[in-house]
Amino acid sequence: MKYKWYVLALILVASGRAYSGEFVTTEPNDASYQYVSNYKIEIDASPDTVWNHLIDLKSWMYEFEMSHVSGDPGQVGEVLRLYPNQNFLIQITGKVKNQVLTISNLPSTMGGEDSTGVGLITMDSIEGKTVVNLVMSRRYTWNGDGVNAMKMKRSSTEFQGGTAMTWNKFLQKLKELSEQT
Repeated sequence: MKYKWYVLALILVASGRAYSGEFVTTEPNDASYQYVSNYKIEIDASPDTVWNHLIDLKSWMYEFEMSHVSGDPGQVGEVLRLYPNQNFLIQITGKVKNQVLTISNLPSTMGGEDSTGVGLITMDSIEGKTVVNLVMSRRYTWNGDGVNAMKMKRSSTEFQGGTAMTWNKFLQKLKELSEQT
């Protein structure tokens, strides 16, 4: 299970930030940083119902392309393209039915930055409801000259607000799909 250290790292990152939102971490190497999204939603549906929608990533992350690139569709190992005409790919790295879905942002280079990342989506059944927690952590390393404009952009309130709006819309869509079933 190659992704175990990703899951542990995400749990540690998420536990340090109890609130939902976006944040940028710094590293001793000024060229690298982490961008983390941390969200939670309560859904009035059973874990089975939520899970069936959760694993259909395109149904609730509807603004992403999510086209099949390789692997068995819907299975661990499947690779999906996130953005049209870009080499930004994610891979389903783990599934524990009704409990955990993990994904990996495969290595890519865009705008002078190399990036990788992991996503951890957990489900808990609490008082007849399903609580979905989502943590996405992306690591960027600047390879360009001068100031990293992308890091400055990601650190801005405007960018983080837009990212927060996107993840909140996605989780709201997951809630709507699950509660309509």
